[in-house]
Amino acid sequence: MIVQDFVDPEIPTGTENWPAPVDALGLLANPPPRPKELIEGVLNYGEKMLLGGASKVGKTWLALDAAVSVACGVPWLGYQTHKARVLFVNLELTDWAIANRVGLICKQKEVTLEPDALALLNLRGWDVNMSLLAPKLAEFAGERFGLIIPDPVYKTLGDRDENSAGDIAGLLRLLEEVIQETGAAVLFTHHFNKGLAAGKQELDRFSGSGVWARDPDVLLSVQPHQEDGCLILEGTIRNGKSPDPVGLRYDPFPILRRDESLDAQKAKGARTPKEQPRRVERECVLELFPKSASPENPREGLLSSGQVKNKFKENGWAVSSYSGHLDDLRAYGDLRTIRGKQNNEQLHGIPDLVAAYEFHTPMKALPPNRAKTAVKSKKPNRKRGK
Repeated sequence: MIVQDFVDPEIPTGTENWPAPVDALGLLANPPPRPKELIEGVLNYGEKMLLGGASKVGKTWLALDAAVSVACGVPWLGYQTHKARVLFVNLELTDWAIANRVGLICKQKEVTLEPDALALLNLRGWDVNMSLLAPKLAEFAGERFGLIIPDPVYKTLGDRDENSAGDIAGLLRLLEEVIQETGAAVLFTHHFNKGLAAGKQELDRFSGSGVWARDPDVLLSVQPHQEDGCLILEGTIRNGKSPDPVGLRYDPFPILRRDESLDAQKAKGARTPKEQPRRVERECVLELFPKSASPENPREGLLSSGQVKNKFKENGWAVSSYSGHLDDLRAYGDLRTIRGKQNNEQLHGIPDLVAAYEFHTPMKALPPNRAKTAVKSKKPNRKRGK
């Protein structure tokens, strides 16, 4: 295929150049060579990788870090890279900004770029439709780039709709044609839907059509950790073992390094499942109540409703069930409830201690089934005088 063969995916093409079916037995007898690795355990030559994250989470920093790491053959996010030429297609940053970022990354990683190791194609402000960019990138087939990074890819949509499966499939097909022409791997970045990604499956986090996440061979995504300045890295790899989520920490900024001390399950905004209240037996509830009290202060042998609730919380029991348990205890004759003298509060206790309190402070006991008797007095009707 030559550069002129690039066409919009919406325009049907012939099938005369399609490959013929191959015999599986023959393929097994003479299997194709294993693709050469670019990022060990993650990305091979000839594959597409999507690097995703929320807006302003640092995707471009990560993509530039990947570019510098591959260009120098040093680790990236804990993954060893194999040295190769890199083309970074800058669609967002000014020339000054990208130069400043590359310089800072090299300084913090303590590496020095060799001549022609990293090429920057600065196209901010240009009309960069993928239908135009793809054939331009194919022109660099002779440059022997190992990795091509268009960042961010949404800048290449043109009139395409990021929510349209057909439009996005067509755009990514053009990137596939770039791969076929150059033999390089392609890494591109894309943003998450608005809001926090915690609680969503990785494939469901990306804005627009699901094709964004389903098409690439490698899917890496980052989301904020509950600890400030930290991220969580997750991945799905089609042709290898997907890595376990891992915490990342800036060390120093803008270099992210693995931090095994971070809990990778604590994404910012993640809801901690509520602990299921334990089932509680009647005897356990009865044990909450004092078994004795001093003659001088029999009130200490009783518990108010608020005190009972607090004890339920301390034991991990469902607070909403406390009144039902008290009803059961009263029905069995194990508990009595009366109105206290101060604040007319409900007081609960074993019968002997309630009796001692009543003797010390005569009070009227409440009905045994429920501790609620609020009698409203009716005002006599008075006829308005004429």
